[in-house]
Amino acid sequence: MGISKTEGFTKSQNHLANLMKAIGHPARVAIIEYLLKQKTCICKDIVNELPLSQPTISQHLRELKKVGLIQGNIEGNRVCYCLDKKGFQQISKFCGELLNQLENPNCCLGFILRGIFLGTKKEIDWFLYGMKGFFPEAYNNFTRKISLEDQNDILQWYYKNLNQPNLKIVHD
Repeated sequence: MGISKTEGFTKSQNHLANLMKAIGHPARVAIIEYLLKQKTCICKDIVNELPLSQPTISQHLRELKKVGLIQGNIEGNRVCYCLDKKGFQQISKFCGELLNQLENPNCCLGFILRGIFLGTKKEIDWFLYGMKGFFPEAYNNFTRKISLEDQNDILQWYYKNLNQPNLKIVHD
């Protein structure tokens, strides 16, 4: 038996595709916009707001909840819905990295041609932080020995360690 269409892609790519697919319907966009304004609500509130039946709204809420874009908390005999920030952060991160690459298509080329010490701040930041969106495994390998706190300013960490009198370089 052949592999399914999604098996050839990473877990991260499949998850992001599911998030995007979930917001790919105008009713779900309207539900998200409503929840953004109201903060929390029950299904009946959305039914009163949108031109859709209660079963249809419930199905859309189920799909949004299944991928982690909304949460549903039981309050008495009702479910109170609200947005789940984590799902939207993942979408935002992907779109931000994509937009950055579209706005700065030559960052990598300029960085390589001039080298790290002649790169602009923007190019160095792209190399140190932007690459994790496109090459997460390489980025994790690159930063695995750097503390989480120092990962906020990798260039400073590198400079500090470069100027240590007892610098020990570990090769794996």
